Order: sequence, then structure tokens, then C-alpha cells
Amino acid sequence: MSGLVSGLVGIQTQAAQPCVLAYNSTSDDNVTGNGAETTIDFDTEVEDQGGNFASDTLTAPVTGQYLITFNVEVRGITSSATLHQWRIKASNRSIYSLYGAYNTATPTAVGGMMAAIVDMDAADTCTITLVANGESSDVQDINGQDATQTSYFSAQLLS
Repeated sequence: MSGLVSGLVGIQTQAAQPCVLAYNSTSDDNVTGNGAETTIDFDTEVEDQGGNFASDTLTAPVTGQYLITFNVEVRGITSSATLHQWRIKASNRSIYSLYGAYNTATPTAVGGMMAAIVDMDAADTCTITLVANGESSDVQDINGQDATQTSYFSAQLLS
């Protein structure tokens, strides 16, 4: 009965099951705002079961369905900002989320959050990117803090 948790019938633990939790420990300044696409930095691993996460990139060890989630806080937004486009960017497809259509109450900070089940083949990769528009230059920052982990990435193989 290897892999069964004692006393709980049908529940299994699998040490080789891919599972990642990483966060951005320090802020990255002036990375987007004028249409530049930036790959979000997740420089600190909390968990990397299977060793499949490096350089801000998940590499699928096996073909399957992966649950990908993230939250990223952007600061330094000015009244010129028009749109934020978040992407779960994987080899087979990219999944988008938009935040924008600002009015006179433009926020100085926004959080982008997504969750999706993404089909990945063995050796496919996945990153999180952001494109922000409307600024005259790349003035927006990705917030990173060690204690609160406001910008994080997680992934787990589902099936």
C-alpha cells in the first residue's frame, strides 16, 4: 500500500508529483507600461516537488493537465495607463486576462490573478507575462516582498 496515508483509505501522497510554489522576493522596477511584454520574475521557490521550475519557467516533466495559478501586483501606474494584459503563456496555448478601460479613478496599483487548467506535453514550458499599455515609457513595477508574497506562481499536475 505504498503511497497511502495511514488511516485514510483512498488518499495517496506521491512525492514525484509535480508541484510548484514560487514568489517574487524583491520588486522589479520599470518593466512595462509602454507595451513591453515582461516575463514575471519568481525568484524564490517555496516548493518545487520534482525540480521542474527554474528561471521563472515551469517545464512539464510529463504530458498532462496542469493547474496554473498566479497573483501579481503592479505598482507605479499613472493616469496615462490604459490596459493590463496578463498571460499564462504555455507551449500549446496562451490564456489571457484583461484589466483596463480606466477612467478618472486610475489605480496606482493593480493585482492580476488567474487560474486555469492548461494542457501541456512533456518538455512544454509555461511562464507568466504582462503587457501594460498607455504609459509614455516603461514605468510600472512588479511588486515583490518576501514576507507577504504578493506576487506568486503555483502549478500542479492534475492528471
